[in-house]
Amino acid sequence: MSRVVVQPAERVLRWAMERSGKPVDVLERSFPKLHAWLAGEEWPTLRQLEQFASATHTPLGALFLDEPPPDTSFVPLHSTQPERAPSAPSAEFRDTLDVIRFRQLWLRHDLETTGRAPLPFVGSCTDADPPELIAERMRRALGFSEGWTARQPNADETLRALRLALERAGVMVAVNSIVGNNTRRRLSVDEFRGFALSDPFAPWLFVNGADGKGAQLFTLAHAFAHVLLGASAAFDLAHLQPADDPAERTCAAAAEEFLLPARRLAEVWPDVVREEDPFYSLARQFRVSVPVAALRACNMGYIGLDDFVRHLVRFTSEEKERSAASGGGGNFYATQNLRVGRAFALRVAEAVEDGRLLYNQAYELTGLRGQTFHNYLQTLDGGGGAP
Repeated sequence: MSRVVVQPAERVLRWAMERSGKPVDVLERSFPKLHAWLAGEEWPTLRQLEQFASATHTPLGALFLDEPPPDTSFVPLHSTQPERAPSAPSAEFRDTLDVIRFRQLWLRHDLETTGRAPLPFVGSCTDADPPELIAERMRRALGFSEGWTARQPNADETLRALRLALERAGVMVAVNSIVGNNTRRRLSVDEFRGFALSDPFAPWLFVNGADGKGAQLFTLAHAFAHVLLGASAAFDLAHLQPADDPAERTCAAAAEEFLLPARRLAEVWPDVVREEDPFYSLARQFRVSVPVAALRACNMGYIGLDDFVRHLVRFTSEEKERSAASGGGGNFYATQNLRVGRAFALRVAEAVEDGRLLYNQAYELTGLRGQTFHNYLQTLDGGGGAP
């Protein structure tokens, strides 16, 4: 039986190579005839092209095009330290963005066709509005009042309460440290802490789960502020500081006010500052993370930036040690409530049951297939597993 041979365009091959972020010599070790393919001296077999697509994280169909496909999923990636940022987004970032945008496009269409009205808070603010106003509208959208964090049992529960309130309000949330369920493709916190895809029907927030939970709380609030501005963006928030961009600075200030109002911090600071470790005391009192407490104190002028960074580094190190001591693992299906999002999974399950969605489409949307998908739906039906 003859082999199926394919002649891909050189510019498409080079686009896939660049998109993968892998050095040329690494790809050449896996594909010894890569140079000959690029020069048009030899052509790959279909099987080799399938392997090349997998190695470069490229859709196989794209390699049959005459020209590289346009980048239709561009979202600005704001870097606090642009001189240290990578020259181009990683394949892991782009693929994660593509997955979330794919889910968002389906969800928006499904909501519109079933008569759902747009969410009134999306785009209700501008970056010229005072952070206090934006923070109040954030609380109102979620049914919170000022000081809502202090009523939570602890900082981890504050993060969980925020995520669940967002989903109840119609904002989808995904938290993941890898691309889909591929443990070999890890996301870098140095590249991005999260992103927001604003949409009047299906806004979506993504938090890099490789980050500590202390920082995740601020990232999630920051991303939600972007939704109120109606501005999609990704951000690295190095040292939890925003990039030099008007919307980024406004969202960061609004997130701080949303989590720890300036008025309340000013009331307690004179007493707290006399304690041995004021930031741990603030974190316990307001049920926020130590990074959030120290960040707020820094931006209100109570401590300097260097002191804040020192506390942030210390807390991050302690958090990593606690995480390592507790071990890994966890329930796979409970983890999907973070990676996929419980609210989104329930919508997919409803669409399948009503006949609006085929099973193979549901598999593509969730990244779960066959019995794994059906087992996950059973955990949803039982109401269990929500972290």
